[in-house]
Amino acid sequence: MICASDHIHPTLASMASRQPSSSLSHVGAERGLPAPSLGIQKTGSRFIKRFKEIVQCLPENIPIGSGKDKLVAFNVEPALLNDPKINPEDLWEVVINGFLKEHLGWGEEVDMGELIRRGEQGMEGVLWFSKYFIEKCGISVDLFEGKLLHLLRAAEALCVKFCH
Repeated sequence: MICASDHIHPTLASMASRQPSSSLSHVGAERGLPAPSLGIQKTGSRFIKRFKEIVQCLPENIPIGSGKDKLVAFNVEPALLNDPKINPEDLWEVVINGFLKEHLGWGEEVDMGELIRRGEQGMEGVLWFSKYFIEKCGISVDLFEGKLLHLLRAAEALCVKFCH
């Protein structure tokens, strides 16, 4: 079983380092260089990489998501929620923020540990949903980091808890 220790397990780090880079701003960010000034927002590569690590380390005793779990809402084609005519900031306000609030609550009033499930109808779905809007639509990674903080901390705690 892969588990998180010291926040990045060597196996996960090596897996992530073998993945090809998808953009010049992504390459520059990994090398500590500023992103090109072409109006391109940061890609969120560190956030997505960390999110993938958490998803990959979820222990097998965490159930696989099903149609009756809350996270199943994220197992949609994200493009269906996208309106290319709306700029990223407005897309966040008009569509994404409300969607996240509807399915995850406001943050602390829901026991996030109870929501966590593995698979496409679980945390993988949330990951791919987030990745789409960060990388394809240019929504600020900071918005997703803030909104998903409690969920990711709860998932990471499960990784660490069951690995010791």
